[in-house]
Amino acid sequence: MAKKYWITNSLQYELDFKDLMINIAQNFINLPRGHALEYMRLCLESIGEYFQADRAFFCGIDKGYPQTSKYGEWCKEGIPSAWGQTAIIPPLLIKWWVTNSQDNVVLIHDVDKLSAKPKVKSILQAAGIKSSIVLVLREKARIIGFLGLDSVTTKRKWPREYTSLLNAAQKIFISAFVKSESEKILDDERDLLSVTLNSIQEGVISVNNDDSKIGIFNKAAEEITGYKKEEVLGKKWTEILKVYKVKNKRKEIIQGEYLDSFITENGNDYYGLQTKDGNNKIVSFTISPAQFALHKPGMVIVIKDITESKKAEEEIRYLSYYDSLTGLINRTYFEKQLLKIDRGKNLPLSIIMADCNGLKIVNDAFGHDEGDRLLVHAANVLKKVCRKEDIVARIGGDEFAIILPRLGQEKAYAVFQKIKEYCAEEKDLLVVPSLAMGIATKTDRDEDINKILKKAEDRMYSAKLSENKSMRSSIVLSLRKTLEEKTHETEEHCSRLRVLSTELGKRMGLNDSFLT
Repeated sequence: MAKKYWITNSLQYELDFKDLMINIAQNFINLPRGHALEYMRLCLESIGEYFQADRAFFCGIDKGYPQTSKYGEWCKEGIPSAWGQTAIIPPLLIKWWVTNSQDNVVLIHDVDKLSAKPKVKSILQAAGIKSSIVLVLREKARIIGFLGLDSVTTKRKWPREYTSLLNAAQKIFISAFVKSESEKILDDERDLLSVTLNSIQEGVISVNNDDSKIGIFNKAAEEITGYKKEEVLGKKWTEILKVYKVKNKRKEIIQGEYLDSFITENGNDYYGLQTKDGNNKIVSFTISPAQFALHKPGMVIVIKDITESKKAEEEIRYLSYYDSLTGLINRTYFEKQLLKIDRGKNLPLSIIMADCNGLKIVNDAFGHDEGDRLLVHAANVLKKVCRKEDIVARIGGDEFAIILPRLGQEKAYAVFQKIKEYCAEEKDLLVVPSLAMGIATKTDRDEDINKILKKAEDRMYSAKLSENKSMRSSIVLSLRKTLEEKTHETEEHCSRLRVLSTELGKRMGLNDSFLT
């Protein structure tokens, strides 16, 4: 309880009040963030008791003047609250206070004798107020609130000294309101920043340069790295981000102290990121310098998970360069590889061109599924025979090409023979794979690789023509064998059909190439 002095000892009374204000002010300065208004509510009791009031209150003005907010009230024991649970002062009274204040002070010695609008008078009487003193709180020219004392049990003539003493208190209350507003603005900005950061898909991490510790870690950063914000705040960012070069065959983690300079030097390329649970993602990085509070230098790291886009990119790239049926490279990629391999160090450089015999007949007789199986088996034979450094491609519907770096004519011919042997060993198809092939070898760096390719292609077509009859016979035998397995017709029946078919062909005017 504050000591009770009366005007007879006004000097001591004033000194005691100033001591009270100094104590309140010192405690106010040391208040933790967000506690200004709550502390001022507690101070109302000391101020109310000091002035022997029945109530002490303060209220702040919202942006929508004259609506009040931030209400605080102290009531002497047994005295009810002026405005009840709503704690909202009627706007009409607020306007009256402002209009009727003198030097920002409203003195009401006796409400019953107040010459005011009946509605204002009735508001004060309904609140049980007999006498009142109200200070209008201004921050520069702006009204930000009110500080007041009420007498409920008796009518009082407020001494003018009270006004000067309360002026000292009002400065602290104005500071409290301003501080509360500033903190709210800062909170709103932080909330907006938090909502913004947590709404974007990129991970955002802020780092202090002095200790490399993480200050901001948004929701996307949590999802990308697998770490929760609570786990990483205050930890060094180099302990959290385990980054490696995707393009390297070995997954070599870039050491944290070199990561900043490495990413800066290599630009916004893509990297591998090892997550908390040991999984790997493809990410892109940007690192930008930043200046935080108190001009402390730092940086902002932005991480984007591009795993899915890279997968899609790889799929598109695969479809652009590879044959979806056989898995071999296509003509476009073959031509690029041919130009790339056409170097002196790769001489002698041999090329084998191959054509899958009888594909059209197989498609017509057994359907395209069987034709596809024939192509896949042929491709598998080529891959099985060729070395790792050789290039095998499907460059057309039934055409294949092989590039054999550092392989001369003789060894290329051995590959040629092995392909034929492997084809002959295929037993799982209705028709045994048969490839017409041509070989050409570049031995001099001045030779045109395109002419070598053309030579191999010409030899392939020559082989196809020379093997045409035997190839057709082979396919007919395969067809015959398949029919025998699938039908119950006798050999004699087949012979009669052959004779009739030949006779029919002659009458239709077909030449011998179609009849054989």
